[in-house]
Amino acid sequence: NMSVPQDDNFGVARVDHDFGAKWHFTSSYRYYKLTRATSSQVDIASGEPLSVSARPQQPWFYVAGLTTNITSNTTNDFHYSYLRNYWSWGDMGGAPQISGLGGALEPFGETSQALTPYNVDTQDVRTRFWDGKDNFIRDDLTMLKGNHLFTFGGAYQRNWDYHQRTDNGGGINYTPTYELGQSNGAPNVSGIPTAPAGTSNTIWSRDYAAVLGIVTTAQVAYTRTGPTLALNPPLTPAFDKSTIPYYNVYWSDSWRVKPTFTFTYGLGWTLEMPPTEAQGKQVELVDASGQQLDVESYLNQRKTAALAGQVYNPQVGFDLVGNTGSGQKYPYLPFYGSFSPRVAAAWSPNYDDGILGKIVGHGKSVLRGGYSRVYGRLNGVDQVLVPLLGTGLIQPVTCSAPIMPTPAFPNGSCGTSATASNAFRIGVDGNTSPIQQATPTLPQPVFPGINNVAAAAGEALDPHFRPNVVDSFDLTIQRQLTSKMLIEVGYIGRRITHEYQPININAVPYMMTLGGQQFAKAYAAIETQLGCVQGQNACGAAIPQQATGESKAAFKAAEIAYANTFTPQPFFEAALNPAYCAGFSSCTSAAVFNELGNFQQQSVWSLWSDLDSGAFKFAPTMLNTPIAGNPNGGSGQFTSGVADNASVGYGNYNAGFVSLKMNNWHGLTLQQNFTLSKALGTGAFVQATSEYTPNDPFDLNVMYGPQGFDRKFVYNILAVYEPPFYKNQQGVLGHILGGWNLSPIFTAGSGLPLYCNTNSDAQAFGSGDGSNFFDNEQCLQVTPTNPGSGTVHNNGGSPNIFANPATSYASFRAPILGLDGQDAGVGPIRGLPYWNLDMSLRKNIRLTERFSAEFQFLCLNTLNHMQFADPTLQMGSPSSWGQFSTQGNTPRQMEFGLRLKF
Repeated sequence: NMSVPQDDNFGVARVDHDFGAKWHFTSSYRYYKLTRATSSQVDIASGEPLSVSARPQQPWFYVAGLTTNITSNTTNDFHYSYLRNYWSWGDMGGAPQISGLGGALEPFGETSQALTPYNVDTQDVRTRFWDGKDNFIRDDLTMLKGNHLFTFGGAYQRNWDYHQRTDNGGGINYTPTYELGQSNGAPNVSGIPTAPAGTSNTIWSRDYAAVLGIVTTAQVAYTRTGPTLALNPPLTPAFDKSTIPYYNVYWSDSWRVKPTFTFTYGLGWTLEMPPTEAQGKQVELVDASGQQLDVESYLNQRKTAALAGQVYNPQVGFDLVGNTGSGQKYPYLPFYGSFSPRVAAAWSPNYDDGILGKIVGHGKSVLRGGYSRVYGRLNGVDQVLVPLLGTGLIQPVTCSAPIMPTPAFPNGSCGTSATASNAFRIGVDGNTSPIQQATPTLPQPVFPGINNVAAAAGEALDPHFRPNVVDSFDLTIQRQLTSKMLIEVGYIGRRITHEYQPININAVPYMMTLGGQQFAKAYAAIETQLGCVQGQNACGAAIPQQATGESKAAFKAAEIAYANTFTPQPFFEAALNPAYCAGFSSCTSAAVFNELGNFQQQSVWSLWSDLDSGAFKFAPTMLNTPIAGNPNGGSGQFTSGVADNASVGYGNYNAGFVSLKMNNWHGLTLQQNFTLSKALGTGAFVQATSEYTPNDPFDLNVMYGPQGFDRKFVYNILAVYEPPFYKNQQGVLGHILGGWNLSPIFTAGSGLPLYCNTNSDAQAFGSGDGSNFFDNEQCLQVTPTNPGSGTVHNNGGSPNIFANPATSYASFRAPILGLDGQDAGVGPIRGLPYWNLDMSLRKNIRLTERFSAEFQFLCLNTLNHMQFADPTLQMGSPSSWGQFSTQGNTPRQMEFGLRLKF
């Protein structure tokens, strides 16, 4: 446990004043300052963990209001506020651990637990600050006229945001970093010896590279400024200063049509303009003509071409916003359609006789229903941060698997064919790993890989980026049962469209059709013959294993013979070059032999990328495919792809609820609620998410399923009991028995979706490389055995969510392209249900008429109930499958307090 020092300062001031009977002025000021240490970057060189990262926050807020009673039935309320929002991330960055190194060493890849004196992973050691200054004005006019209550109003907000950062939003910082092995175990260096029996190949390849000092990835982010994007000196942060105006107007009418019927309707309109940067420092993703790229149009053209057996892979690049198109002003188009209608009605029927009289009664029931449309707000992360992230103002560069020095490249090179024997080893081949060098300036637009510029994954905004839309439907009926008890039953519905959805445009065009067959179907046929459809234990069970003493030549012959048993697939027979197929009975057999590991791991992106690098007959289809003449003979336009943040996600929420309320029955007041709900969608993520892409960018419905917060059943009951006797606390007995207050809260709910990682590292549908891009890919359950979720089982002394972990493990597999048209949302099965009881007990002691004391006892998790945190299922790790490792709730906590009143 590491101590976390902090410095707190807080200030509040408030002024209220009446200027006569009709004017009331109020003003308040709040100031807060906090500097806290975190565990983001930890130095362990001294033997004790020491935090070397600080997170200062200094927000302050001022608001002033003036309320005016214009007439007896008209009131105006005016407010002005100013918000200063400052926060910063500070640490020592990715400094080299040893003098003379060209970059920081990161054994085992991007991880905060590398075997180094201090962690240097980008997500934890990047530095940045945000300095926001927001002015807000709002005015509301309320008028009562007859049976109508009219409300009119409007607001204007001007946000000015100054942001500085040192990273590209993903995994690349401005400090050079050398990864020794990949954190996800992806062996981007070939020729690593086979793992010993009982050892994971992915972990073995990672550790092998780390121990031998093999640099599997070298990376750095350069920064630039000015209209020519001049290269900044090393360790210069990037920054921008953006202004975002916001406008809102509305009106509504609450009309009491009859004493038993009220009708409310209204309309609002909002305009949130795109940000403008003081010096035009916003980068756009553009096509070959310099026009901003439309992600949906781009993907549709790739899909249409692939279905026709053709290639659509135009060059894409980045351009400053003022250079885009014919002098574009904004990073995305303003959205003027944010009209928000709303309508609602409330009816209290009066029936004295018959069935309706018994059901609804006379004035004892209220039926309510309504509809509204609400638009979400765009987050400053995408408005201010993302326009910095495209290649230009920040130029992230990755050298994947650099190669040792050769006569042609005496300092080493960045290539695509590094092996265990020719890979660059730090300290053996030099102390500075090869990496593409930055040019003094960048052309506009810049096309990585085309005009002699290297770039890693970038990020940008789609031209149709906009607020999301939530259509809400509600219908409830409330019935008074007795004078102290009522029940309410209702339905709540939400429909969400235009939800935030980042998309990697460099996804595999798996619908490519040749020989009358799509690649997806050819791939599924091979997966079926491999046995992968039956479960992960069966996948590749028949693959030959090298016997003790067997020669390499004999083993290779056995592997070829095995590959030749696969049924030829029309796609591979038509798509692959004859030279690639030489020595095999079919081109399908050649693909199986050369890509057996990717087939077995369902690594579609890696498999297709390999074949796209010279094996296919047709032109390159991927942005990462090597281009002749690229720096150092390296990669394609991008190492892995480009994220384009779009507004194309969708989801819905439907729920029914029952609520029972009882008010002061013999001193007892309680409310209990039961909800049955379902939350579905394409994966809900906050707008701060980077490097995320849907499971299948060509078909978002593939990942449509339960959301991460989908909890089917929720029940809670809260009560307050104040004994009605001895309230006045008269006499000794009254002081002892009177003044008590007991307040328990009980909550319970069913389990959340249980996340299940696959071995394919988010590649099953070809959406990304699983290293620079991740998705919500989930395991699928093949055998409908009882998974045992919802219960804690004792499995040999180790608590497990499965009664038989080995049987359960064998019944799961990764989704298979061409076979599985839909994944499992964010989890194929459910985790543990939960329940908890909290309680407070108070005793008021009246000492005199003007002096009293109150003792309070607060107990959280009163019964000290142990709630395990749901495990994360991980394919490839059978020994830990379903194991519980941490507590999900907090052990019992008790607080005691004494308050004196006088």
